[in-house]
Amino acid sequence: MKRQVKRPNGIQSKKGKLYAVISFSTIVNGQRKQQKKWYATGLTDIPANYNEAENLRNRKLIDLYSRKQISSGQLAISDAVYHFLANKEKKIRNTTYSSYLHRGKHIADYFGNISINELKTEDAENFLNYLLTSGNNAITHVRKGSETGLSARTVKDIRLLFSQIFDYCIDNGIVSENVVKKAKPDAELISQKKYTNIDGTNFFDQEECKLFLTLVKDHPLYLLFVLAIRFGLRREEAIGLKWSNVDLNRKTLRVASTVTIGTRVNQQDDTKTDESFRTYPLTDDLCELFKNEWVKQTKFREFFGNTYIENDYVFKHENGKMYYPDYPSKLIKKIIKKHPELPQDVHFHSLRYSCVSNLIDAGFDVKKIQAWVGHKDIETTLKIYAKIKSEKEKQKIGEQLAKMYAGL
Repeated sequence: MKRQVKRPNGIQSKKGKLYAVISFSTIVNGQRKQQKKWYATGLTDIPANYNEAENLRNRKLIDLYSRKQISSGQLAISDAVYHFLANKEKKIRNTTYSSYLHRGKHIADYFGNISINELKTEDAENFLNYLLTSGNNAITHVRKGSETGLSARTVKDIRLLFSQIFDYCIDNGIVSENVVKKAKPDAELISQKKYTNIDGTNFFDQEECKLFLTLVKDHPLYLLFVLAIRFGLRREEAIGLKWSNVDLNRKTLRVASTVTIGTRVNQQDDTKTDESFRTYPLTDDLCELFKNEWVKQTKFREFFGNTYIENDYVFKHENGKMYYPDYPSKLIKKIIKKHPELPQDVHFHSLRYSCVSNLIDAGFDVKKIQAWVGHKDIETTLKIYAKIKSEKEKQKIGEQLAKMYAGL
């Protein structure tokens, strides 16, 4: 039975079309009243359009609050959240802003129209505990060993944002004290959260990399997977790779642009950090793969004719439409699921760890590995290096003990 995809909060359907529904409060005759407005998105009611509809709703929500003046008096907590976000939007990168927005939704959804002046430290603590146990409605990152609720790290980030919102309200004369700064979640609930590093702990070793690449040899994104494993490219770097950054005569590849997702898809001619801007040498086999990719795209361009979507990206759909940033992540999950002989708890970012692991096996030192994969600071490389080394040493110990007790 196919799982039904639920529409996001605030997205409704009418006559087969999606609408963004926004609730807001107004003061009528001295009384606060809740009202709703429906905004047409123009999108058909199918799951493939849900993300875009939600992004349009978020855009409309912030636009509305950016035009409203924050004033003293009984300000609803949900209003305070969106006032803060509207003020913050133009000051930070869109991807950072998107994470602020998702965290802010937890606060706004939980407290709603409760006045920010009425909030006590105890209320904030109850909220944090709720997030740890039941708060899985908007951005759940549940680790293994935890049945419900958000991770301790996510709750910490939400608490930090909530505290920043209070500081913003203090600056605007709405409240006189930041009660969230004193709020601490239940220590026992925190200890019960078994943190599992989902940022690449599980990865392919050298033999598994070879097996994976053999299995996807005929896949349309074979070259993308090869680059991710050999160069440790981040997902946004791989999707953002442009033909103008590939020089087959000089045999070089420059990582100089990214495609990221926030409240919208961001095409940027820059990288995550200055260290992420790097140049790689292209071996003959990689040059051949790029040539094949160019020939393939030329045929697609001829096939689609004037409906082909022209752009400079290396990796895109057959009609030229650029990939959505999370496309490789979803794709690799499907591929791995079809091949039980591969480690199953591996995602796209894991290929970056696989690259580091392969470089360790090849005997390269930490400084060279840092430069190759584009880590901003050596602490990040050292952390991964130590983790991988530790796992490999454990494996060696296990194999040695197995030999010692062989035949018993």
